Amino acid sequence: MSEKKELTNEELQQRVKCLEYDLNKSIKIENKLIEKIARKEHENTILSVKLEEI
Repeated sequence: MSEKKELTNEELQQRVKCLEYDLNKSIKIENKLIEKIARKEHENTILSVKLEEI
């Protein structure tokens, strides 16, 4: 059976910082994707209106 290593407070704080960094990166990526989707939906709406006018 493998022994589980006890992490020191410093090691835990470092892990938390890494996880926070990764989370913030993911949130930024998500926000960029949300903006791209919103722009595309807006473009599609404009195109649909133009097609209806034809």
